[in-house]
Order: sequence, then C-alpha cells, then structure tokens
Amino acid sequence: ALEVRDAGAAPEVAEGTASDTSAGDLVAMPAGSFDVLVFSLVLSYLPHPMLRTQMMVQARKLLREDGLLLLVDPHSCDSAATKGPPKQLAEWKRALESIGFQQLKREVLHSVHGLAFHTTTPPPDWDAVELLPMPIAYDDNREIKVRSTVIDEPVFLKAAGGAASSDGDGKQA
Repeated sequence: ALEVRDAGAAPEVAEGTASDTSAGDLVAMPAGSFDVLVFSLVLSYLPHPMLRTQMMVQARKLLREDGLLLLVDPHSCDSAATKGPPKQLAEWKRALESIGFQQLKREVLHSVHGLAFHTTTPPPDWDAVELLPMPIAYDDNREIKVRSTVIDEPVFLKAAGGAASSDGDGKQA
C-alpha cells in the first residue's frame, strides 16, 4: 500500500532487487502532491466496498486543495444503470462527500459512468471521519480480512451493509 506522508516530504522508492529489472516500487508520496487523479475502470474491480473507500481516502490525501478526482466505471457497477437514478452511485457520492469531495458532474456515457469531484477545503479530520462503503451492484456477502491503510489493525469487512469489526487481535468481534 502506498503511504501518504506529510506535505513537503520527499517521495520514497524502494530499490529493486538484483533479480528485479524495475527501478523500484513507489512506497510513499507527500500529501497534496497532485492536482488531478484519474481512476478509470479501477474501483469496480476491488472486491469490497470499504477497499474502494480506503482507496479514495488515499486519493483525497494526495490531492491538493481544489484538486480534481475523475472516476470512470461501467454501468454494471450500479443496479439502476441507465434506468432511473443511480442507486449505488448515490452511495458513492455520500461516501466521497464524507471524506472531503464535492461532486461537480455525473455523465452517463455509452457503457460507463463518468464522475467528477473536487476537493473541499480544509481536508477532513481523519481521526473523526466515519468511512462509508462504496458498494457496487454485484458485491456479495463474503467476509474478507484486510489490513486497513486507514487504521492500524486487521479488520474483517462484510459486504452488503455488514459492519466492520475487530477485537484487536484481528478476530471478528
């Protein structure tokens, strides 16, 4: 996971190994490093609503004040698709607004939704914000264990409105 550090910190790259031909892996970036972030056909591939939210928290931290977030995802991620108001995308909007974004535009294209948000100022108090899930139409009720990038301990996440929980040892409470 990419670590977001204080604004003004230098980016950190882990050097590649002798058997690795890459220049290394980007492991940390300073907060407020970007004017624009684009996520095209990414969020719908994450297996859990809270993983999508956590990715957007990292995006919010990386964007400058008055930054722009552009999201593109297929119609199939929303059960309403083009037949009325978007059901899951309305929940995406609420989740994104809770972490410091304001929606500028929603565009329904041939096979995708295009969403544009800008950052609100100041950024939210990350210790006080309640993270809301960003569901898609075909999420299932599987429970998965993830290491949160927002909190320090493993949590069990439940799709379809189940609450995330942990007992401090990573076991479900």
